[in-house]
Amino acid sequence: MSIVSREKKVNLFDFNFDLINSENEAIEYSLSKKKRSSNLLPIIFTPNIDYLVNLNRPKYFSLKKNLQKCNYIFVDGQPIIWLSKLLSKNYLKKRLSGTDLFSLLSEKIKKRKLSTLVLCPNEEVEKKVLLDFENIQTYIPNFFNLDSKTELDAIVKEVNKVVTLYDVQVVVVGIGFPRRELITTRYFDQIKGDTHPLFCMLGAALEFHYGLKKRAPIFMQKNGMEWLHRFLSEPIRLFERYFIKSWLILPLIIKEMRK
Repeated sequence: MSIVSREKKVNLFDFNFDLINSENEAIEYSLSKKKRSSNLLPIIFTPNIDYLVNLNRPKYFSLKKNLQKCNYIFVDGQPIIWLSKLLSKNYLKKRLSGTDLFSLLSEKIKKRKLSTLVLCPNEEVEKKVLLDFENIQTYIPNFFNLDSKTELDAIVKEVNKVVTLYDVQVVVVGIGFPRRELITTRYFDQIKGDTHPLFCMLGAALEFHYGLKKRAPIFMQKNGMEWLHRFLSEPIRLFERYFIKSWLILPLIIKEMRK
C-alpha cells in the first residue's frame, strides 16, 4: 500500500482512497471543481468491505475498472480503516459514512442553492426528499435487467434530460448496488462533454437520513459494529453478506500483503 503523491491518497485493494479527516472536508473537496482531476470522473464513491468483495467477483471486473476512475473515494467501513493500519504506516484515519456525508451535503445544497437531482429507490424516499428541499428534482429509475444495456441506456437518457433541462450541479444516487454504479458509470460513458455534475453514490444513506431505516447507536458505529445492528434489523436479507461473503476479504488481504 502506498501514498499517491499527486493528491493525498492511499492505494488499498486497488482503489485510491482519499486521506480525509472530516465529512466537511470531504464535501468541500468534492464540490470544488478546482480539485477535480481531468483524468478522473466527478463521482463520490464510498466502499465498504462488502463492496470490495463484490467488485472482485469476475462478473463485476469491468465495473470495478470504471469505479477506479472516481475522483473522490472515501472509506465507509471501519474494518477498512483497521486493515490500512495493519498493512501500512500511511493508514486511513477517518471513516466517512454515506449517511453522514448526505446529511452534510444536503445542508450545502440548500445553503448554496445548488441545482440537484436525486435518484430515489421508491416513492417513500421521494416524498421525504420533496418535503425536505424547496427546489429539487427527483427520479425513480425503473428496475432494469443488469445485463440489458438497452434498459440501462434508457435510464441514463432520462437522467441526462433532467440534468440538461435544470442545469443540474449535483446528482445523488440513492439506489442499491450494483444499479447505482451501473447508472453512474454508464452516464459518463454515454454523455460526453467538458462539464458534468457531481455524482454522489450514497445508496441507502437517504433511507437512514430520513429515518426510514434505523442507524446503529453511536458506540456501535465508532467500534465497527454497525454491521451487527444492520444484521439484527434484517437478518434474512443480510445473513449471506455478513457471515458468508465477508470472509472473501481474506484472499484480498493476502494479495495486498504481497504487494
